[in-house]
Amino acid sequence: MFSQRRSRSRTRTERLAALAVALSVAACGHGERPAPPARVATDVDPLHAVHLPAVSSVVEADSALAFRRFLEAASPTFTASERRTIERFLVDPAGFRLRGDEGDAAFLDLASEFVAARLAAPWIDVTTAWVAEQTWRTQPEGEAATVAALEAIRADADARIAQWNAATPGRHALVPFRWHDADLGAPAETTHVFGASLGAGPRRLVLLAHVDTVGPIDDEWSPFEARLEIDSYRDQDTLMLRGRGAVDDKGPAAAALLTLEGLRAVLGDNTALDELRFDVAFDTAEETSMTLPAWLADVGHPEMGVVLDSVWSVFAEKGGESTRLAIQLNDNGAPPVPQPAQIQLDAVFTPDGPSNQIPATAEARLTASEQGAEADVARLTAALDFFAESWDGAKDVITIWPTSETSLRILARGSGAAHGSAPDVNRAEGHNPLTCLCSFLAFCAGDPFPNGALADDPNAVILLNEEGLLASTNSLVLPRFINWAFGREVFGEQHPDALRAADEIYRDGTTYAVTRLNRRGIASVDIRYALGHHAVEWDRETYGSLPGESRFDLVWTHLIAQFHEILPPGSASVTYVTSTWAPPDIKDRTHPGWLALQAAFEDTMGRPSPQLAIGGGTDAKGHLELFATGPNFGETMSEIFAAPVNYHGRDEAVVVQHIVDTVKVVTRWALVEALSERE
Repeated sequence: MFSQRRSRSRTRTERLAALAVALSVAACGHGERPAPPARVATDVDPLHAVHLPAVSSVVEADSALAFRRFLEAASPTFTASERRTIERFLVDPAGFRLRGDEGDAAFLDLASEFVAARLAAPWIDVTTAWVAEQTWRTQPEGEAATVAALEAIRADADARIAQWNAATPGRHALVPFRWHDADLGAPAETTHVFGASLGAGPRRLVLLAHVDTVGPIDDEWSPFEARLEIDSYRDQDTLMLRGRGAVDDKGPAAAALLTLEGLRAVLGDNTALDELRFDVAFDTAEETSMTLPAWLADVGHPEMGVVLDSVWSVFAEKGGESTRLAIQLNDNGAPPVPQPAQIQLDAVFTPDGPSNQIPATAEARLTASEQGAEADVARLTAALDFFAESWDGAKDVITIWPTSETSLRILARGSGAAHGSAPDVNRAEGHNPLTCLCSFLAFCAGDPFPNGALADDPNAVILLNEEGLLASTNSLVLPRFINWAFGREVFGEQHPDALRAADEIYRDGTTYAVTRLNRRGIASVDIRYALGHHAVEWDRETYGSLPGESRFDLVWTHLIAQFHEILPPGSASVTYVTSTWAPPDIKDRTHPGWLALQAAFEDTMGRPSPQLAIGGGTDAKGHLELFATGPNFGETMSEIFAAPVNYHGRDEAVVVQHIVDTVKVVTRWALVEALSERE
């Protein structure tokens, strides 16, 4: 496997300075730098707000010609050995191959910088157009609207491909494709994969992304109007592109398509493309049923694939478990009769949405006591003051108000990241409004506060009375169980014997996100679990998806039996249904593809790539030859998922520099694969 890790004659800073000079020289006589797309309403010049040299030279419609002129301008700024490599390309671009010397390192630096610089402005334009299309399932307009939006993105991609092909004629054009399988159990147009290919060889490499999204949560942040903004990110002002899908996953998808055109600019009619084929493929159902596995099973697996839907770099993904909790009324009694001073909980619910998205709000509807709604609001507000003593920030999340003389509402509002696979980020940088509301309701019912806090506070005991503010109605059973099982925590602190697990791969352990509670009283729990919750022990030799299912059938049976022991006689029972939708997946880090990707990262970024085990479920899961990567860079998932990135949350955004750097790494990997001499 070709690698460029070696000592360089100059530092990367010096090399980038030379590139800036070369690009400035190349700009002379080749037109002015195009203005940012009109649809991007901002005073920020995105081409100079990221770490790129000037891009004025990259204006020719013919991308291959633009690259040639760029190399001609850059050549004088490099060493003699580096110039010889560039000259070899200029003399014989069709037969050019890498030789593993210092000149090749310079060529790869130039090529990756060129591709990233050339796509910067078009990427904003493409992503803006794609974000505008509402591709989330369960939207009020129905599946037909989702299908139409997906088709609009495909049509936009095909139109751009046609323009690029016309502008850069040659033997190797970009070839659009579309695949669907009518046997997937849904209309064919809703379960399809589309994309484009470059090259015609038997070796096949793929870039994978998806263009469907989760729902917008609400319209307060204008989710379908992509816009550039400066936001504080890791304590620095950073250029972000905001909008639903900007980071997950339309921004990376647009970058993948533009990278394919960038590769054609560099490779042109190189004969390597007679032996190699690059595919860029877009899943249209990744957030729901996942279509790419069926596509791969039908058309065949590639030699290697890069999934641009996560972080640099993923070597393991946790198991995924979906649990539904509900209550079942008992025939052997009735719940206690409410006291006159007690408020009755009638319902707790969240907005509809996918189980892998923590909701934006959770709401409780209540019937007032004999004291009346106004008095009850005052009592609940006083209880909230005590509750906030053990949870700083509770009063910023929970709002209580009367809706009539006899009824009232409690609303909990979330903030920060909202991906079900990272509930620990919500604990640190935001709130899961459903678990917070359940915790407050249980406190008002007189339950011990999680971890014993406030249990001995005499003022709290006086405030709540012996029976509690809330009556023990059946509607209160499930919120009490959620509080009893999880509190506001995500690592099993309440019941470590049953819920806590961590290991050498998944060091943060199993996490739990209670993401939905509908009006029928059914709660959804999104679980991303570590090896300790898998029924089959890992032998440390098996890679990919591990055999077997989770242990959660036993876990829930155990916990619910314990909980029933503390319920008043006649209370409803908690029931559950649980299923494993994916076992843990561990990559073989000696795989040639993994090593090639790591080498490309280190050669591009000047440092080793982080290697992370994540909770998310990507299209790489279960496929030994697929590796999940970018567009995010960081050392921990909490650092990466937090605001202002907000996967699946309100104000979702992507760091523009992360997109640029991802393109550089992927371009370098692809060119090494294409141009290295094969043994």
